[in-house]
Amino acid sequence: MNVWFFSLLFALPIAGIALVVGIHDLRKRQKFGKPPRGTAPGRGDTLVNHGNEMGGGHGGGHPTAHRVTKDPQIYAKAFVPETTEKDN
Repeated sequence: MNVWFFSLLFALPIAGIALVVGIHDLRKRQKFGKPPRGTAPGRGDTLVNHGNEMGGGHGGGHPTAHRVTKDPQIYAKAFVPETTEKDN
């Protein structure tokens, strides 16, 4: 038999599955819209936990927790340097 026949026999089901999944995802997005990202602005902080599973490897990770403010102004200020090289 021809090599192209076996290639198509293998590739067509995979392409069909990808097409069905793509159509399903497109319909779901049209119906529900894109899921919201991030946290809604407001007061207080969001607690982000990083556990041992984030260590990657044979254990030894250090569990930590970080507080991330929900106030966009305070969050933006964290990325602005307090002094510049011109100030020195």
